[in-house]
Amino acid sequence: GGNIRPLRLNVWRGSLVVSMDARLRRELPGLSSRQCPGTLPDIATEYIRFEGRTVRVHGNCEPAFTRLWDKLDATFR
Repeated sequence: GGNIRPLRLNVWRGSLVVSMDARLRRELPGLSSRQCPGTLPDIATEYIRFEGRTVRVHGNCEPAFTRLWDKLDATFR
């Protein structure tokens, strides 16, 4: 959601993906989708989709999600 387009990262199998698979399997199940209070509606919802599970966070109120997002972003840029 929102008017600002989120970063879209499509990852195919490769050497970096194998190292991130374990991290995603370990950390993603502990996260839940959140609508952060006070977040403007035109801010994009960030989401991570992995092995059929999607976690969405609209805002900046889920530090564990943000850390995982930042790690993915840094790994695949």
